[in-house]
Amino acid sequence: MTRGVFLVIALLIVASISVFMPINASGVPFASPGMRGGLPGCTTPVQCNGCCKENVPMQDQAPVRAPASYPACCPERSACASAAPSLLTNPLLNTLRLRLQGFRRISSTNALDHPERRAVYELITRNPGIDLTGIAQNSGMNVHTLRYHLDILSSCGKIIVMKDWGIFRYYENHGAYTEIERKIIPYIRSPVAGPILEIIRNNPGCTQTAVSEKIGITGPTVRWYMKRFELDGIVVATREGRCTRHGLTRDALSAMFHLEVLLTGHEPGLERSSPG
Repeated sequence: MTRGVFLVIALLIVASISVFMPINASGVPFASPGMRGGLPGCTTPVQCNGCCKENVPMQDQAPVRAPASYPACCPERSACASAAPSLLTNPLLNTLRLRLQGFRRISSTNALDHPERRAVYELITRNPGIDLTGIAQNSGMNVHTLRYHLDILSSCGKIIVMKDWGIFRYYENHGAYTEIERKIIPYIRSPVAGPILEIIRNNPGCTQTAVSEKIGITGPTVRWYMKRFELDGIVVATREGRCTRHGLTRDALSAMFHLEVLLTGHEPGLERSSPG
């Protein structure tokens, strides 16, 4: 409610500014005859050679050398380079107006028109599950700029943000990946978790000891990953006497098959070799 009231007040302020201050399409105030720094008494721009031309944006006027003598229509002797801003051109109010207009213009249809934002989106599309650090390293942008573009992409529905054990990961939207697939992608790209999942997939009902022996990592490391797999709904553990056997859930098995087709471009064969 408070935010809505603030926006209404801000829009009223902007509307009042627009009435008293002519502004061109880029949001820059015109140099008009009634404003300080303008040209009172001038009838045509030609009469004010060397002065600020009427109805021309201040930023579009090329700086000129002050003439030796000014026409009689320019009593203030103010050239474009030295024209003082009007009291109505308050920088804070003008910034507010431009920011409100800017946010209003960004939508799902034009969110990718910005070249840097499009580059970030395409990077996420090629690398699903990438985190902020990975995007920064691959794009060369600073973190603050990236966060701005990521917020825009998320609010416009272009990407999905998923928190993965304290790390925010970014995925293309539009139903490209299911929730279970988004959980699996970071694991299969891990040099440790990926081989563990492959062994479980190829050897349903395997034990932690068997996994540890096959890939040559310690038992506690395998146990740590197994626990995370279970919490993410990827692996199910079945107790048999003193042994605990592990296998992929039905959803995880289907997701891994789909991801292999999606990410590698070919269907997996029936016979698969376990990673060494």
